[in-house]
Amino acid sequence: MWRAGSGVGKAAVGGAVLMLLAACGGGGGDGGGPSGPLTRTEANAGDYFIFSNTTTTTVPSGTPVGAYNSIVTYRSVAADGTNQRVTTASVLGPVAQQSTYNVNVALVTVDGNIGSTVPMCTYSAPQPVAPPYPRSVGQTFGNTVVRTCNGAAATIVTTGSVTARENLVLGMGTYDSWRSQRTVTTTFATYVVVDQFTCWYSVARGNLLRCDSIHTRTQNGASTPDQVWSVAQVATGIGGPGRASEGAVLPRFQGAWHVQYTGTASGVCAPLNVSATGVVSGNCIPSTGGVFAVTGTVNANGGVSLTWAGGGALSGTLGTPYSGNGNWSQGPDSGTWTAVHY
Repeated sequence: MWRAGSGVGKAAVGGAVLMLLAACGGGGGDGGGPSGPLTRTEANAGDYFIFSNTTTTTVPSGTPVGAYNSIVTYRSVAADGTNQRVTTASVLGPVAQQSTYNVNVALVTVDGNIGSTVPMCTYSAPQPVAPPYPRSVGQTFGNTVVRTCNGAAATIVTTGSVTARENLVLGMGTYDSWRSQRTVTTTFATYVVVDQFTCWYSVARGNLLRCDSIHTRTQNGASTPDQVWSVAQVATGIGGPGRASEGAVLPRFQGAWHVQYTGTASGVCAPLNVSATGVVSGNCIPSTGGVFAVTGTVNANGGVSLTWAGGGALSGTLGTPYSGNGNWSQGPDSGTWTAVHY
């Protein structure tokens, strides 16, 4: 089996990455948290949230509209004093990154790509990325922190408030929600980025439901911005172990996967691409050399079924939006495989 011979603009994407990491991080800020243990959380370990994202660039003109899915998975939920600390895996397009949050004091680190041992970004203090608990109309939050990403420091000033409690209609249902306004001004060495968010959060669970944002970048000394873009981020699917799914959950597997197989033969499939509808395609490279094509499907439960020329078959499960494993066989050959999202 699996042997040779077997058959958006850069700034807009960067801003969207940080917005995604921030928007799904929980609560935080100088509004304070509950005095006793937190009795509820936005998510349990393994829960995931799927968003559709549309990025529109107005400056410079002529930039095509960008559209992509993003997925946030809660990898772990642990006690952290009177709060709860969560580690999330965020898939934006083909890239999977990991971040750590305290749900009452906001962003702690951006750990970088899955498997990375060096944090991509660290913070001098938690950055408030959503209204803190308990939430109420009229509450305010905000602070000033220094974020260091790959050795480059930037000062971030955040101000925000909860402006209303209202019903939010999404494609997957109608939700009782808090509406929040937030302005984030990030000062870099040679330019300033201003992000303005209007976001809605579930009253029942606390998680992000929708976020509309406008972003501007202005070079030092300039009177007008050199980049302006907006992002519409809408929850389209929510699911996880032991809970009923809401909306479309199959797109949580969308993107590029790195598969490694071992046994009586070995090699890698890099990448295998999964579409939003669960269609899998790509090529594998045996350790003995050569290349062969693989096709198949992933279902909404994560069940994988792949085949290739010569009667080979692979089955197993993508247990999370960023990992999976299973078995393969072809004639007398057999073994196991593991997969991680890029």
